[in-house]
Order: sequence, then structure tokens, then C-alpha cells
Amino acid sequence: MFKNFFQKQSPVIKIIVIAWIIFSFIYIIYDICGYISNELIKKFYLRGMAQVSADLIQRAEDKECSPFTVNLGQKQVQLINVTCLKTVNSKQ
Repeated sequence: MFKNFFQKQSPVIKIIVIAWIIFSFIYIIYDICGYISNELIKKFYLRGMAQVSADLIQRAEDKECSPFTVNLGQKQVQLINVTCLKTVNSKQ
């Protein structure tokens, strides 16, 4: 089928068809790679968020009820578990 098609067509048509096939193949590969990289980025982003959340919870559940520092760039805050505050208020 393709053999007869290419024998009857001019060289310009052959070049256009081959270029179109190559371009389509490259575009499909590019699209698949983009999808995979986006999924990997989302996976690692969610994994990082879960790790940070777990770390904050672990630090907030400290038995000593001491405040801890959280930094983000130039910003810095002191955090403490609310149950520690309730314990201190009930003792007073």
C-alpha cells in the first residue's frame, strides 16, 4: 500500500509526508515525557508536604511543651501545641 503511494507521488509530497510522520512522532514523545515529568513533580511535591506536616506534628507533640521555631526564607515564627497552653492555664 505505502509502496504504491510513494511511487506515484512527487518527491515534494514524499518529503512532506515523511516530515509530518517524524514531527508527529516527536510531538507524541514530547507530550508523554511532559505528562510523566508533571506526574513526578506532583508526586514529590505531595511527598514533601506530607514530610513537613509529619515533622511539624512530631515537634508539636513534644512532651516538654516547649515552643519551636519554623523558618521560611527570612520569616521566622515560634509555634507551640495548643494542648500545652491549655495545660498551663489549667494549672494556674
